[in-house]
Amino acid sequence: MRMENLKCNFLNVRGIKSDKRKRIFIFNTFKYKYFGIFFMQETHSTVEVESVWKHEWGGEIIFSRGTSRSKGVAILLPLNFEYKIKTSTKSPDGRYIIAKIECCSSKYVLANVCAPTQDKENKQIRLIDTFQNNFANFEVENIIIGGDFNIPLDPKIDQKGGGSDLNKSMRYRTALSKFWALDLCDIWRLNNTNKHMFT
Repeated sequence: MRMENLKCNFLNVRGIKSDKRKRIFIFNTFKYKYFGIFFMQETHSTVEVESVWKHEWGGEIIFSRGTSRSKGVAILLPLNFEYKIKTSTKSPDGRYIIAKIECCSSKYVLANVCAPTQDKENKQIRLIDTFQNNFANFEVENIIIGGDFNIPLDPKIDQKGGGSDLNKSMRYRTALSKFWALDLCDIWRLNNTNKHMFT
């Protein structure tokens, strides 16, 4: 499978460690319906489940473990995808993964993030600072970042419900926007400029 034909899928699974039925359903849905690379957040993965999940998925999984009740992110690479993992960095608390892979003579950076919720602004800011510092070590042209940053960049069009206070987490939103300004873009929003919709 060539990288340019590959899809990337993102989902906050909200815990799949203790629910095998839910986990298998999610794996099979992405394996047989959506294909491609699968970025999961809030996996609640721990070391003892890794080999089981890899067997159920049928391909490679890069984990950043959380606890059995919170956090955890994973990047699932499909079995029919020719790649080589060159290097990776994982946060010790299951908040992000950054991985450099080689495919079709090109290098790509895949990053998956699960930020703290908006009532933990200081932790959000520390996360984006740490993520950005580690991200600087992965210099390639092809970058795919996904996950759950737990904040709308533009609350007027990226959010529905959840309160009307648009000033919540302003320092975090500013820090995230500065990071995003480093030649990155929200591809979904770029293709849906003024729609009051969101993924």
